[in-house]
Amino acid sequence: MQRTLPRRRRAGLSASSILVAATRSGAEALGMIDKVGTIAEGKLADIVILDGDPLQNLGVLQRPVAVLQGGRVVSGALPTR
Repeated sequence: MQRTLPRRRRAGLSASSILVAATRSGAEALGMIDKVGTIAEGKLADIVILDGDPLQNLGVLQRPVAVLQGGRVVSGALPTR
């Protein structure tokens, strides 16, 4: 029986590489890296709060605890802990 590897391994990318491709590389491709794509002073930022480390398990990205846009919660709720 053949063992199935996690998707990130089948694609040949680490979790870190996948997150960079979805953020920084995407912003670069759209010509928006000066405004979005990384966390830096003066850039626009939406925040996704997760219950786990996406570098250890990309599946936590499918279950965000809360999403903030422009400083307001637009989905879910901020954790109380």
